[in-house]
Amino acid sequence: MENLQHAETDTTPATKKERGPCLYVGTYGKYNRGSIAGAWLDLEDYADAEDFYNACAALHADECDPEYMFQDYENLPEYLYSECGGVELIYEFLELDYMEREAVAAWLDNINTGDSFSYIIGCFQGCYDDEMQFAEQLLHDCDGFNDIPQHLQHFFDYESYRDSLFCNSFVSARTSKGCFVFNNQ
Repeated sequence: MENLQHAETDTTPATKKERGPCLYVGTYGKYNRGSIAGAWLDLEDYADAEDFYNACAALHADECDPEYMFQDYENLPEYLYSECGGVELIYEFLELDYMEREAVAAWLDNINTGDSFSYIIGCFQGCYDDEMQFAEQLLHDCDGFNDIPQHLQHFFDYESYRDSLFCNSFVSARTSKGCFVFNNQ
């Protein structure tokens, strides 16, 4: 049995600045024999899921029919991670532009995991400092604020307006990148 302390394996995850979304790829066969031998593979280094699986096959060429085990992940929404597959969905995610990825990640990690990427992107309204900034922007963009006489505008209750918006029409997800706002359809 291979000694876990001496297994030749790259178990050090990359820093977020060095690599994009990564999976640590081992196999169930090695794991069952007491080894976590494998490597971190950056999904952006491969054109698609097929190319990624070819790299997995090369990595574990010492096994006749390796059953891949994705033992860890980095820089992916938790929802996209699966120990035994789901790579095609990850590549669908990687096809999105940066802001779409951030919006999808915010939605999946905070709101609902059962929705398609296109649905999430369709609901996405933008990223703001907070819900109040969104409410103020929406009020001014819709030009409804100008219907209030100038001398009464300072009496407008922004907090209640925000609360009403987020009670019925919108949902938000706060992340380290900001407050992502979505239609509540």
